[in-house]
Amino acid sequence: MQCENCHGPGLTHVKNPSIKANVPLASINIDTAAAITNSSCGGCHTDTPGAAKHNPFLKEWLSSRHGQLRASVAGRPATDGCPNCHEAKGALAAWGVNTVYKELGTSTLLPQNCVVCHDPHGSAKDDAGNVLAGQTRFPIDDPNLARNLCTHCHNRTPDATPSNSRGPHGAQGPMVFGTAGYFPPGTVYDTTAILTTHGSTANPRLCAGCHVNSQAQSDAQGNVITFVGHTFHPLPCLQQKSPPLVDTTYTNACAYDEPSRSWAACTKSGCHGTEAVAVSRLTGIRTEKEGYLHTLWVDVNHNQTLDAFPTDSGYLAKIKLNAPNDLNFTTAPYSTTMTAAKGALFNAQLTGESLSGHPDGSHGVHNPFLYRALLQSSIADLLANYGSFLPAPPPAIVAQIQASLQSGQLKLAPALQQAVLSPTVVSTAVGAVRR
Repeated sequence: MQCENCHGPGLTHVKNPSIKANVPLASINIDTAAAITNSSCGGCHTDTPGAAKHNPFLKEWLSSRHGQLRASVAGRPATDGCPNCHEAKGALAAWGVNTVYKELGTSTLLPQNCVVCHDPHGSAKDDAGNVLAGQTRFPIDDPNLARNLCTHCHNRTPDATPSNSRGPHGAQGPMVFGTAGYFPPGTVYDTTAILTTHGSTANPRLCAGCHVNSQAQSDAQGNVITFVGHTFHPLPCLQQKSPPLVDTTYTNACAYDEPSRSWAACTKSGCHGTEAVAVSRLTGIRTEKEGYLHTLWVDVNHNQTLDAFPTDSGYLAKIKLNAPNDLNFTTAPYSTTMTAAKGALFNAQLTGESLSGHPDGSHGVHNPFLYRALLQSSIADLLANYGSFLPAPPPAIVAQIQASLQSGQLKLAPALQQAVLSPTVVSTAVGAVRR
């Protein structure tokens, strides 16, 4: 590999280096068209015959969200910040990458491709002066949200604000590191538990520890293929389990069970001893958080908008009916006032699987402890502030919140604690259990 592989013929530049037009510029357009792939990353990092057949970086990337351009967002003015993460040239500019390439200054919109995350020249270094592994532009093992490669984008709107009805946006990094979401005033949570192993030194590669993993598998013809992890699916679907057969459509639409997916990202290095344990952990936290969410808000008509009861159901829908100004994001003075209802809505949007356009999206896996603390405290907060017209939570929810309080994992302000320990709530839960 040398300069002309990416930059094209350089003879005229060598003969007349002072002529700017003779400078051979590399393309950052990682397209599948032959004219482009022959002079960019896709020319080699693909699975076409005669090239890197067993390392399908290009095919995987094209199937990922990084490889799918949303022109309506990517083409927005740079001043609103959207191109900083939704368009390749915008990201490079936002990250201070001062290099020249064919598409620079053009109107060509490009998805987040190879050169956004990887420096082709491999010159980026960590704080200690070491060249970064994988030629990444920023370290993947740094827990600093402003420094980590992934959280340059996955760290946008992790907190609730009085006027934000949209909910979270790219909050995955703060969720992993335990800082996302809205906690009612006076809430104290066990940070040693919140900082789960996924965001600690037990998982040194952090986001990449689960989302970018190489796995030797086979295709339908029996050829060994290295699944290179650039779909960014932590649990890639399999065509069959034994022997493992990669689903080369990369749809990620299979069931979250042991036979349908590879759970190697969970079992590597002994993190979760077996695949069965990993499946059990995922199923458990997903079931638990769905119980909390169904108490807070059920989006009955699936429009990702909170509608007043009975169009939607749950605590927030009843608050929208009985105290609508506490969920008013547009009209002063309500739009500048933070309420318990707004905080709980944000937490539901953050942790739900289909309640907003850009949730955390991990089904609880990124940080089960933080999910639990956020949703339990939100339920207590709503009971304390709107208990006059809200019913008691289901018995299982009451028991789970009380268990967290008794263990010390969660501490609430006195009014909130009283709300979930009130005789009415406790007697309702006990009575339901007895029935």
